[in-house]
Amino acid sequence: MSVKVLKFVGKDELANQTAGGDEVSENSDSNANNLTLDTGNLLEMPENIARLINANDEMQELRRLLLTPEQSTIERLQKRIEELQTELSNFRDARVSEISKILPDAVALRGMQDDEFPEAMQVVVENSVKLSVERQPQLLADAMFPIFAPAIAKSIADALQKTSQSFNQTLEMSLSPRSIRWRIEALQTGKSFADVVLMHTLLFRVEQVFLIHQETGLLLAQASANVSETSDADMLSGMLTAIQDFVRDSFQQSAPDASLDALRVGDLSVWVERGQYATIAAVIRGNAPVDLRQTFAKAVKRVHLEKRAELAAFDGETETFATVKPKLEECLDFRLGSGGDSEKKASIFTPTNVIGGLLLTAFVVWSVFTIVDYWRWSNYLERLKSEAGVVVTEATRGWWKHRIAGLRDPLAINPDEILPEYELKPENVETHWESYYALAPKIVLMRAKMLLKPSQTVNLTFENGVLTANGTASQKWIDDAAKFAPTITSVERFDNKDLLPIEEAELNKLKTAIESQNILFVENSSKISSEQNGNLMDLTNKLEQINEVANQVGKNLLVESIGYSSDSGGGNVNSKISQIRAEQLLSTLTANSAKLHAAKNAHPENWTASGSGVNPQNNDNNAALNYRANIKVNWR
Repeated sequence: MSVKVLKFVGKDELANQTAGGDEVSENSDSNANNLTLDTGNLLEMPENIARLINANDEMQELRRLLLTPEQSTIERLQKRIEELQTELSNFRDARVSEISKILPDAVALRGMQDDEFPEAMQVVVENSVKLSVERQPQLLADAMFPIFAPAIAKSIADALQKTSQSFNQTLEMSLSPRSIRWRIEALQTGKSFADVVLMHTLLFRVEQVFLIHQETGLLLAQASANVSETSDADMLSGMLTAIQDFVRDSFQQSAPDASLDALRVGDLSVWVERGQYATIAAVIRGNAPVDLRQTFAKAVKRVHLEKRAELAAFDGETETFATVKPKLEECLDFRLGSGGDSEKKASIFTPTNVIGGLLLTAFVVWSVFTIVDYWRWSNYLERLKSEAGVVVTEATRGWWKHRIAGLRDPLAINPDEILPEYELKPENVETHWESYYALAPKIVLMRAKMLLKPSQTVNLTFENGVLTANGTASQKWIDDAAKFAPTITSVERFDNKDLLPIEEAELNKLKTAIESQNILFVENSSKISSEQNGNLMDLTNKLEQINEVANQVGKNLLVESIGYSSDSGGGNVNSKISQIRAEQLLSTLTANSAKLHAAKNAHPENWTASGSGVNPQNNDNNAALNYRANIKVNWR
């Protein structure tokens, strides 16, 4: 017996598989053919195949009934989408063409309504210009040249005209009777001349501008024209708000636009310009024109355009409004007048006033030159009076020439040479000086230096009649100075106790060099080592030099040759060999130098030789020093 199991796919599952196309058909066929056969009886196979074919036909019919409507709908939707895309593309092209026809008129109309559209387009235009300059700067320069060239020429012409007007105004302020009157007023009131001129010529000036929050009355920002600012701007803004509320309540004005437009305090006026969220209050000195309000109205509008959100949500924080200060500073305007009517101004340049002004100018110039010349001449006379060796006996200051006379030491400063230091021309000064010997310490010292001619190692000072010399000098100069110094005028005594002969210093230097030199001998012998020839020559030269210096200062040179020996022999032997070595060194030195030989023959008692025996000062344990001899010198 066989069992047939036929599995059908539901409508919902079949619809979900529709997007798969052929895959749906294949799955449906698979599901339709999902037939489990019992193969136990092969004889029933034909019947089963027939039944299977019938089931497949039924499945095809069922699929047609279920899928045909949805497939038609999808095809219609796809066709409609393609039509809409084509229509949209055609509509966009047509719309762009239509908008391009009305866009210029729309932009022009919107720009005339208010400043919001220009403000919105500002960033776009700036970026476009910046990009154009970066890419093609020459193109922009060529395009703007026709504008800039006339503007630059006009600017230069305006600058020259303003310079000319400023020069004329300066002359007028300097020479006119009105300027003199104003200067007198400045002296009387204690004000500066500039303040007085400003007070008389100022038509109006906006001195301070305040931005006040309308609802709270708090000060948001302020700008000042570098004058004495209000001590408490917050207090002023609060007071102004209170006054407006008082006026509104007093006159029972409840309308939103009912407010105080202006108030006056002394010579100051306060103009108020309201906006939606904030108010501008301007402090004005003088009489300002009505059209100045347009400047304040534009400033209020620009502040609201930039800070509308911050003003609407104001919570008491004012730091965010610091950026609007430049807009407030644009309101700090001023205007100057002539300070008088045209008739008075025209009457200034009368012949009398012009001549009087020229005479006054000439007098002022002459006074200035006279005062300067007097100051120079006075300083010149004070300098001469303070100089040692110059005595002014006559000084006359004239219109064209000055005259001065007196006494002058030959060593004193020359008065004619210092005239240029005081910007005095020598041809305008007549001088006459008589010679005399001054006794001023400075001149006496100069005279001593001129006569004695000291070297750079000698320092001379003069005080209370005593000429003092210190330092080092040759013995000859010391002797000559001691002889001639008392003959100098005003020198009562010559003090040279601190003046050392330069020869004595040389003697001490040579003495140290000679006594530090050792001449070595052969061991256990009185023969000088052959290696000592160079030392012998050097020692000979130094002895000749010290002998010459001693003769120059009138000293007798004392020369002593001392010999030494080792301790290897007995006492008598050591003493004897050291004596022989001393005599050998002395005879060798005099034999090598004719000058030393002559000096020894002249004073043989001053040339001696002695043996010291064993060397007691050989602390270095140098064996060679035990076989030596050296020279000791002195003078008397």
